[in-house]
Amino acid sequence: MSSFRTIIGSMCVLCTFALFSCENDNPDGGPDITSIGNSIYLPNEAGASVSVDLEFDTDWFISNKTTWFTIQPLSGVAGPATISVAVLEDNPDLREKEASFVITTKDASGQDVGTQYYVIQDVTPGFNIANKVAAVNETAQTYTFTLEGNVKYEAVPDVDWVTINSITYDSTKLQDNQTYSKYMVSHIEMSIEANTGDVRSAQIALQGVDGETNETIEISQYGEISADFKKDFYRRSFLMKCTATWCGPCGTASNQIHAAEGQRPGRMLWSAFYTSSSYGELAEWTGVNNYFNTVGISGWPTMVFNNYVSWAGATDYYVKLIDESVAKSPASTNIAGIAAINSGNIELGLNIASKETMDANVSILILEDSVEHYQAAQGNNYIHNNIARGEMTQVWGDKISLTANTITKLNYSAAIPSYILNQDNLHLYVIVYKEGKFVSSVAPNADYGTIVDNVADIPVNGFTLFEYEE
Repeated sequence: MSSFRTIIGSMCVLCTFALFSCENDNPDGGPDITSIGNSIYLPNEAGASVSVDLEFDTDWFISNKTTWFTIQPLSGVAGPATISVAVLEDNPDLREKEASFVITTKDASGQDVGTQYYVIQDVTPGFNIANKVAAVNETAQTYTFTLEGNVKYEAVPDVDWVTINSITYDSTKLQDNQTYSKYMVSHIEMSIEANTGDVRSAQIALQGVDGETNETIEISQYGEISADFKKDFYRRSFLMKCTATWCGPCGTASNQIHAAEGQRPGRMLWSAFYTSSSYGELAEWTGVNNYFNTVGISGWPTMVFNNYVSWAGATDYYVKLIDESVAKSPASTNIAGIAAINSGNIELGLNIASKETMDANVSILILEDSVEHYQAAQGNNYIHNNIARGEMTQVWGDKISLTANTITKLNYSAAIPSYILNQDNLHLYVIVYKEGKFVSSVAPNADYGTIVDNVADIPVNGFTLFEYEE
């Protein structure tokens, strides 16, 4: 138990009021608060208490509506008094638990006046790292890794090609406007040497200065990318799902797609193109209408598979189409790339290996996952994934020229759309279209002028490498 001593009375109230004016700021609905008292700090231990020595010029009483701590006694007469503030439960959070109570006395004219006290409970030590793996390109560079937590630390890499230059911390004040929170945003600035070899990774140990709190982050560095043109490139198919939140069969179609993914993992990448008449949160990207106009929507949902098959409704063709594409439409291209967020932009370094010389189009879609929203026949808390949010290229892609047995390197940059809900849930689809036709024996054929040769999924702040058939 700890204690401190303060004096509350008409003279003290007037002096404090000159420094901290919080009039009409009483959260308990009592008298106007005319001063701020001391902040009371409680350890993170259920049952812990702090003793506060006070002295009053008048009778007094305490207003407290907070349930996670208690105060005894709640009233008294003029003269010295000791109150005890006890916390009832542990604080499991990385941030301080905060609340306040008000002590009401009388001023010289007999009017009620309040002094607000802040109660601050300590934190549970730890780090809050949204993504423990960061990806960087192959060049020599200075890179800053940002994380959150409430413990200062040392950063120790396990390789010699990463050097830690500095660690800086930023914090904000708590509700009392005097105490800085232990919860901090920290920035690890590091120098990374150029990589002329294969992809490599470094483990960086975060060693808390408290001797107890530890964590590990990883820096993966892209390398000099090469392709094995003698091997068969891994074939992925692309499915465009034209959908809407008000569409009942669209939810059924999603369940069919998920089932097909389970049967043929890694073989099909799909994206949800939401109609502009759907809920705004999902349909902010108006570019979908350019695709709708070309596809020709005849019902909801409308599916377009590899740009050579199209159908409306919740019809389960997926597994058969996937198998047919692998067997009869092998990929001529292989896709690798690294993506990162930099100053509000998504930047993509792209490598496309081609077995043949040809003109093609490359389309780069910006996708967002994990948006909780209504879906007809599925409920209000449906999780929407692979939402088409934008495009880093032109509609149906930018024209590129590929040379046989060669890797073509491309770079793209685009601003993050303002309507993105969570940048941590972004990823990119890179789709390579080529001229030609493919006649499917499984489902109704369509002819949009080009077909999908291959597609890859590249995480933002991550990378994807070339893949091959076994």
